[in-house]
Amino acid sequence: MRAVQTAILAVPLGISSLTFAADEFNKECAMGLAMGQHIITNCSINWTNPDDGKSYCFSSDATKSMFLKTPTVNLRKAYEELGRRRRS
Repeated sequence: MRAVQTAILAVPLGISSLTFAADEFNKECAMGLAMGQHIITNCSINWTNPDDGKSYCFSSDATKSMFLKTPTVNLRKAYEELGRRRRS
């Protein structure tokens, strides 16, 4: 119900629904994270993992393409980097 309310509010305001898309890394570029970098995106370039339905944002089409060459490996690296950040 909340998603429907958000969509109803977003359309008249001219706000893209991508603004409200939940992503796994809080709008951080998934490929950047996998490479140990902190790159915040607007999430306009994104990908939804068909295996688990989670969404990931990218800073460019190039980083998304690079990520999708080996998504399992890159997801593992991104989660490892996220874990390192949380421990520091």
